[in-house]
Amino acid sequence: MKSVSKRYLSFILSLLMAMTIFIGLDLGDINVQALSGDTLKNADTEAILEDMGLGWNLGNSLDATGGSGLDTETSWSNPKTTQALIDKVKSLGFNTVRVPVSWGKHVSGDNYTIDSAWLARVKEVVDYCYKNDMYVILNIHHDTKSSASASGAGYYPRSSAYSSSEKFVTSVWSQMAEYFKDYDYHLIFETLNEPRLIGTGYEWWFNKWSIPSEVKDAIECINKLNQKAVDTIRATGSNNRGRLIMCPGYDASIDGATVSGFKLPTDISGNKNRIAVSVHAYSPYNFAMNVGSGSTSTYTSSIKNELQDLFSTLKSNFRDKGIPVVIGEFGSTDKNNTAERVKWATDYTALAKKNKIPCVLWDNNAFAVYNGSNIVLNSEYHGYINRKDNTVTSPAKDVIEALMKPYGKKADLNCSSSVTIVAGQSKNIGASSSTSGAVLTYKSTTPSICTVDKNGNVTALRTGTGYVTVTASANGYNSVSKDVKIVVSKKSLNNGLLTLSETSYVYDGTYKKPAATVTFGGKVLQEGKDYTISYRNNLNVGVTTVIATGMGDYTGYTSKNFTITKRAMAGGTVSVASSVSFTGSNITPSVTVKVAGRTLTSGTDYTVSYSNNKNVGKATVKITGKGNYSGSLNAKFDIVPAKQQIQKLETKYKGFYIDWAQKGSATGYDVEYSVNANMSGAVSKHLTANKPDTLTVSGLSGDKTYYVRVRSYTNVNGKVYYGAWSDIKSIKTANNDITKATVSGISTKAFTGKAITQNVTVKVGNTVLKNGTDYTVSYSNNKKVGKATVKITGKGKYGGVITKTFKINPAKQEIQKLTAKSKAFFVDWAQKGSATGYEIQYATNSKFTGAKKVAITNNKTDKTTVSKLSGNKKYYVRVRSYTTVGGTKYYGAWSAVKNVTTKK
Repeated sequence: MKSVSKRYLSFILSLLMAMTIFIGLDLGDINVQALSGDTLKNADTEAILEDMGLGWNLGNSLDATGGSGLDTETSWSNPKTTQALIDKVKSLGFNTVRVPVSWGKHVSGDNYTIDSAWLARVKEVVDYCYKNDMYVILNIHHDTKSSASASGAGYYPRSSAYSSSEKFVTSVWSQMAEYFKDYDYHLIFETLNEPRLIGTGYEWWFNKWSIPSEVKDAIECINKLNQKAVDTIRATGSNNRGRLIMCPGYDASIDGATVSGFKLPTDISGNKNRIAVSVHAYSPYNFAMNVGSGSTSTYTSSIKNELQDLFSTLKSNFRDKGIPVVIGEFGSTDKNNTAERVKWATDYTALAKKNKIPCVLWDNNAFAVYNGSNIVLNSEYHGYINRKDNTVTSPAKDVIEALMKPYGKKADLNCSSSVTIVAGQSKNIGASSSTSGAVLTYKSTTPSICTVDKNGNVTALRTGTGYVTVTASANGYNSVSKDVKIVVSKKSLNNGLLTLSETSYVYDGTYKKPAATVTFGGKVLQEGKDYTISYRNNLNVGVTTVIATGMGDYTGYTSKNFTITKRAMAGGTVSVASSVSFTGSNITPSVTVKVAGRTLTSGTDYTVSYSNNKNVGKATVKITGKGNYSGSLNAKFDIVPAKQQIQKLETKYKGFYIDWAQKGSATGYDVEYSVNANMSGAVSKHLTANKPDTLTVSGLSGDKTYYVRVRSYTNVNGKVYYGAWSDIKSIKTANNDITKATVSGISTKAFTGKAITQNVTVKVGNTVLKNGTDYTVSYSNNKKVGKATVKITGKGKYGGVITKTFKINPAKQEIQKLTAKSKAFFVDWAQKGSATGYEIQYATNSKFTGAKKVAITNNKTDKTTVSKLSGNKKYYVRVRSYTTVGGTKYYGAWSAVKNVTTKK
């Protein structure tokens, strides 16, 4: 039901079309986990229906759809549900609470994931009811969309929207069922609430004798959604395999349940009639709901007949066939007709109880409004318990009392579902009743395990599980019984005393196991017979627990704590490399730390930090205790210059030339050479400056092999740090001086854009030396216009270096175009990227006697017109490039001469 009016067809009931026959199978035992401990834990469906009795709806609370998050519960102006409210419901005699829940505002994502906070709140309300041993009905309530094309979460019973509807229904039920699957049979699921074609002319009524096609389609969709919901619930297992499930027809009306085409879902094998028909019956409509045309506030004989026809229809169509029926909503709006509503109420529940049809009163906390002494008619006056203070006053009180009459009042009985007691001891069961004049009686159904006296004192005879039936009886009340489980346990070590031989240790990496002694009632127990000892967290620093667990004649456990404190790092050792080579970056050599003979683990037992660990000199490593260790340790290591590298070693006449890698951090260098490969008897050259990083050694023997190495050193605060020697290289000195040779074949060259070489000839006297054997040739600056260098380095028998230079001039120019003009000519030449500028020379004779010159100083100007010449005269023309390098002009060759005759 909603907070706004809805229209019901007056239930004019007669003989109806035959219902589909539902075939059930034997139920067998239901696997339940009874939370209440009452005697119906293995009851069949009929026993559950009878025990549900009269129910009450928590309307317009968790089913509200305003606001957001948990605030939706109060968005329709009802206060937050409390345990006190449910206690009040129970005290009035209601034994079932229907908790309508709307889910659409509390899901997210394509899979409609339910907000965990909302699920937890629903569970909280369900648990309020369970604490009172009440049945609970959970459903999907106001989640029918406004149309088939409406957006958002929910469902709509039309084929065009079926796919999304099925996804919503199965997704929500799979989560709900999984969440509550271990609740016992007191929890009942209702698949849908009033599924209908909202926004159409068939929303609340249709002609069941001539069903419109739209409604037929909706009924088929409802059938399929009910089946999917049932299958989804059953698939979650546990108690959901045998749980009672309610399924409505179209708009949950009597017509919707009895119309041709509606079918209850097929249940799983082993269940007998665990699918109930869910109907809403604000009936008879003109009395219970209608406040418009045709309405009445008087409970007439014809109205009573309609009510009897309602239950006759439910009986013949369902109850006579063993099919459960639950009227999930019923009620009559307040029309200032209390006496008539009392008559109606008495008949309604009498018929319901007679047919074993639990019915659940709709309560939306909406009470009648008056204009003076006149009531303002409204179909939604269904308030019974004032939720502001949990009070019930007339006329609601009168109606509730009338509704309760057929069920009779039950005596109140409060007691725990189970009692735990130690063998040989006695304990009172702790039962009580608030019913006036109530008498409590006790009976042990397992006298070999426990006995009970008339005052509820249980005496445990031996270990095991027993039961005591407690009954509360009072005049004018139905008696109530509960089976209380009596768990007789062994003697509990929880009352024992555990003492330890040691209560404090210093961490040393070994498990600590102090000797333990357990006493019970002054008696010292034996380990291995009466208890076992175990340790928890007894390796690392912290509080450690020793646990004595009972065995044999004892159960439970007792425990004692002791402490393991951190071990100081003092006295430990740090092993680190004595020296590490300079890299230019921070240096972090690995370390080995030992404390009390144990090698520690970095990151677990300690952290490492470094200082002064980049430049050559003395660096520090600091070890700081962590975890099981405290304090710190320090160690030193040297950063020495990096190992040297010999980059070049050349033979010289009776000597050699060495070039090594310059080190920016070096103070100077040591160069050693020896005629022995093991460097014995080496001669050392000590260079005291960072530069130069080359050395020529002369005055040695010719034609002899020398072994050479070099190292860097750095002076820091008066201490000299030496780097590693370079790898040893060998060089053979020359016996002949190549500088005495003559060099020919070197000439000026023209720019080509590529490296330019020469045809070098080297001669000593009349002997022509051989390139690659007696010498090598190398070049520098030999690609661009300017001065290039040829270096001739002695090799083999020859030592020394000869350096020669040659010029590279711009390339020869080309005249691309020469055109006559009036007393002028136009010349276009090839642009040279390497040129600084160009010169054009012209004369009236081919020998260029008396020639004139035009200078072009822009590299990109590669054409010009020379004017102010004689007309009709022949001129000879040539062009050359020039390039300025270091203040010197280098001229390229003149182009080929061309001539042109000017125009007049």
